[in-house]
Amino acid sequence: MLTVPFKSNQFIQKQPKREDEEMAGDEGDESPEQSAQEKAREKLMGFLFKYARKFAEKKDQESISVGVVGFTNTGKSSLINVLRNKVVVQTSSTAFLTRALREVRLSNAVTLIDSPGLLVQGLQTDAKNKEEEQSQKMRFLRSALQVDEIENPAGMIPSVLAKVEKPEILRHYRIADFDSVPKLLELLAFKKGLTVAEETPAAAPASKKSKKSAAATQMKAQQVADVDAAAKRVLRDFLNNRLNFCSKVPKS
Repeated sequence: MLTVPFKSNQFIQKQPKREDEEMAGDEGDESPEQSAQEKAREKLMGFLFKYARKFAEKKDQESISVGVVGFTNTGKSSLINVLRNKVVVQTSSTAFLTRALREVRLSNAVTLIDSPGLLVQGLQTDAKNKEEEQSQKMRFLRSALQVDEIENPAGMIPSVLAKVEKPEILRHYRIADFDSVPKLLELLAFKKGLTVAEETPAAAPASKKSKKSAAATQMKAQQVADVDAAAKRVLRDFLNNRLNFCSKVPKS
């Protein structure tokens, strides 16, 4: 397996230089990091073209298609722009910009396929086999569902806690220990100021007051935890890799 490390989002993506600019020469302006990035790009390009030639010899096929897959918002589209050395597909720091497969020709021998975050087979689950809530959990855990599209954010928290251990939750949010999902969301909401005002009946006054004063004390505003906002905070942190966790390697 070939591994080529470089950061797509830090690569200078611009149109190729004109011939007169190349003649003038400005290689001295290139930083060591840019030089390393260019070498990594050339290495990956060379690997793709070499594989394309071998594939063509074996399969008697003139070109190959290479899929770019991975988690959402990890630079798949940026990688394609780097290999083309110009912006050919849209990129954004916001997840889920790429919604469908897109083909980008790298050369006559290689075609790149840009894809959404983690292609999931059978996202539209058969209602006879699974309920919609279970389907949403699956799509969320595979980064195929935006947080704002989740009908019950708090109901998704147990799925997060099944992957992220409690010590990591306590460390990241710096909250007290909790023994249930509602308690976690309540602690987090007050810690982050995610509260809403709620009117509750006030206690009866101890002494006699005027009718006007009594009417004014009948309702009392109280700050309560915004559970949905707290749950969305946890879900976004999970999707954006701010919560550390690890998964066991499948046996098969």
